[in-house]
Amino acid sequence: MGTSDQSNLQRTTPFWIKLFGAGAVVILLTAFTVGFIGYTQAREAVLRQAKRQVLSVVYEREAHLRTWLAERKRTSEVFATSNQVVASYLLAERGNANAPGIAKQALNYLPFQIAQGGDVLAVALLDREGRPFTSDASLEELTAILQVDVVDSALAGLTQFGPIHLNTEGVPAINLASPVRDRSGRILGASVFQFSTRATIDPILTDTTRFDLGDESFLLDRDFVMLTPSRVHEHPEPLSHQMKIPPALEAMTGHSGVMVYEGFLGDKVVGGYTYMPERNWALITELNLEDAYTPVKQFLQGTTLATLFALLGMLGIALLLTRIWTDPLQRVIDASEKVAGGDYQVHVPESRRRDEMAGLVQVFNQMVDGINRSRENLRLSQERLMQSEKMAEIGTLLASVVHEMRNPLSSIKVNLKLIERQLTGEAGQQALLENLQDDLHRLEDMLSGLLDYSRLPSTTAQTVSCGAILKEAVDEVHPDADAQNVRVDLQGDDMDAIVLQCDPAAMRLSLQNLLSNAIQASEVDQVVEVRVAKSSEVVTIEIEDQGKGMSEFVRERLFEPFFTTRDDGIGLGMSNVKKYIDHMGGRMEIESTEGEGTTVRLTFPTGEK
Repeated sequence: MGTSDQSNLQRTTPFWIKLFGAGAVVILLTAFTVGFIGYTQAREAVLRQAKRQVLSVVYEREAHLRTWLAERKRTSEVFATSNQVVASYLLAERGNANAPGIAKQALNYLPFQIAQGGDVLAVALLDREGRPFTSDASLEELTAILQVDVVDSALAGLTQFGPIHLNTEGVPAINLASPVRDRSGRILGASVFQFSTRATIDPILTDTTRFDLGDESFLLDRDFVMLTPSRVHEHPEPLSHQMKIPPALEAMTGHSGVMVYEGFLGDKVVGGYTYMPERNWALITELNLEDAYTPVKQFLQGTTLATLFALLGMLGIALLLTRIWTDPLQRVIDASEKVAGGDYQVHVPESRRRDEMAGLVQVFNQMVDGINRSRENLRLSQERLMQSEKMAEIGTLLASVVHEMRNPLSSIKVNLKLIERQLTGEAGQQALLENLQDDLHRLEDMLSGLLDYSRLPSTTAQTVSCGAILKEAVDEVHPDADAQNVRVDLQGDDMDAIVLQCDPAAMRLSLQNLLSNAIQASEVDQVVEVRVAKSSEVVTIEIEDQGKGMSEFVRERLFEPFFTTRDDGIGLGMSNVKKYIDHMGGRMEIESTEGEGTTVRLTFPTGEK
């Protein structure tokens, strides 16, 4: 290798090293930034999800608790008003000594078999004075039952739960008392159920069939005493300690929600809370934040390892990718230079790659296509402008030609009248004269159409009755309709009360033209229907015939000047109608099916102020 080559290599090698180093730094910084932002956002997302899920657990278990309380209330009330229980009380009133035994038997047939569920610890029936009537409880437990407030509530006519407490055997329990009534509603006594919260409430709060979060749910009373045991955390036994934690304080104010705080054991937890006012309970569900963040930590560790391996691979192919990306970029540059030179047909070949360069090529080609469309639209606009100017010049020319032709036509008309007076009555001459007069009338009609086309629409608008102007137009075409045996049926309620802002003459001529077209398209004994309707904002006029209809080709060219399908027409009628309708602020729509008929719909703003 020569000295010159070595010096070139020495000059180029630092550049590639710097490029490699700069690329590596950018990749590492990007990976760190993305990883940090991703980790932060993931933690926030996990926290939001944990809050939503914990709160959903709170509401779910609150609903289950309310369902259990309601079901047990219904069970107690059904039992207290059952025929056997009421009958035993009535027998006792009559002095029947077997009444307590009959009532005792009723305890063995509790409704819905709640006695077999293991959640009923004791059942007692009391008389209206609150004294024992019959019971399956121990004497010690029965004595304790008689001292609870729910007995007084039941004897006063209310079905009510008592507080969760430890019964005489040290088992957490809750009492439920209901009044015993006869059919007249008279209170005969009370029934008292004692339920085990371990078999009823505790399973609801520790249910993991729907929510397997490792969460902790428990109840607190008004004094912040924990009423239920812990499933996950090492809390003391229920009814033995207070839990004045932040969500409990917030729940006791009657609110529901979720918050992050330091738990009873000193760990950060997310806790959902709600208040059950009928029992003065606060329902709390906690989830340890470290447990919630475990998936994020695992994901971060895996992502870090994957990123390191990916960086090694990316660094090795960085130079190769740079060369690969240079070619399409150069093609875009070359194509840009051609566009700048005036070649608007150039396109950069698009590859199957789905990267930024492929997007750049696609956007460049779209830009060139947009320039071509803009140039084409400009060309069409120029053509339309030239056509408009040409049509304006044609209109001026037509007006001049019509003016010049009317004088000789008037002279011809007068001379034909003179010739008609001098005829001797020969049939052939008379027929010839009539043909000349018909041709003359046809020329006059054509000149009138040309003159109408050359004129600008009138700017004189008046408030006119829709019914009146329609009737005038229908009267004008009646002779043509009678000649073809076609009936024109005018429909619409209170047409005379519907008003339009329009030029009456232009409106009448437009309606006459449309009605004449409908009549000419109709067969013998067919009906042309004219309908009028008014809404809050627009007036709609529809002219419908049952004639031969129009093809797609005819519909597309219907409003072109000098286009006609009639041998005796000049093709300006519909063009003039469209011009007048547009000038009066209306809209014209045509629906037609070849062989079935045509409907012309005119829509105008109302003329009411």
